[in-house]
Amino acid sequence: MSASNYNGVYDGSGMTVVIIDTGASKHVSNNNVVYSYDFADNDNDVYNPGFYHGGAVAQVAQDVASGINIIHLKVFGDNQGDKASLHDVEAALQWVIKNSEKYNIASVNMSLGFGNVTNYANNIYTDEYQKLDDLDIITTVAAGNFAKSYATDGINELAASESVIAVSAVDYKNKFADFSQKHSDLTDISALGKNVSVAGLTLSGTSYAAPVIAGAAAIIQQIALDKLGHKITDEQFLDLIQKTADKIDPASYSTAAKSTQPFALASPFSVKLMEKVDSVTPTIDPGNYIYACLLYTSPSPRDS
Repeated sequence: MSASNYNGVYDGSGMTVVIIDTGASKHVSNNNVVYSYDFADNDNDVYNPGFYHGGAVAQVAQDVASGINIIHLKVFGDNQGDKASLHDVEAALQWVIKNSEKYNIASVNMSLGFGNVTNYANNIYTDEYQKLDDLDIITTVAAGNFAKSYATDGINELAASESVIAVSAVDYKNKFADFSQKHSDLTDISALGKNVSVAGLTLSGTSYAAPVIAGAAAIIQQIALDKLGHKITDEQFLDLIQKTADKIDPASYSTAAKSTQPFALASPFSVKLMEKVDSVTPTIDPGNYIYACLLYTSPSPRDS
């Protein structure tokens, strides 16, 4: 099976993408939401009055794979701002593991995290990541937006696992976005994350690159089920997507003498969106919290 055989017949129908994020948004209305839960506030109301981030992330996935179902698992409390409890995210991942078969979950997207690391390392979610991997669920994690805040190339700590796919951001010229965290060994793949237009919003961030891959994963798993009778592993998915993708010009790295890897996501899965770029602010020590990998336009719309 090769991605080059893709002819537009497949759109992710019957597959589900889980968005672990700030929740749904009244500013961005996602189609085919089949389940939602608020782990931060322990209720079924996943609309977050302060952020459209989760809705926008889900919309990017649907722009890639129009037929997918969406599950919103909200881990950012209505009064927590842009930080979420590590344990709420873990509870959301455990829910996915328990309900993977019921909802035919193809991928999980986490556009959240903290820090900058240069090696694979265990974290609080290592066990959950491995269980998702064993279930052939593709977990995509944003690499982070704080390249300007660190002296060395690296990625968000939650993306630095061999059981997930770490996604950095490129622009329309297939060069790394200036804000995007990246690492020649740890970044698995890159996708459009700069100057992205989503439901009338103009956005930039690795937050919007990661769900491109999550949506692509739903399409690939739909094809695999149709042609092979079973899902493929995340290793097989990554191998397929890298072999059919465009290589990034190594000159777009912030430092010299880097490998030609990682890759940018190639057609037909790249989402052609545009507009302008946003500003970047430094990260801080997360303590017991993690942060949404978000860059907002100014002013930011707020749900009412």
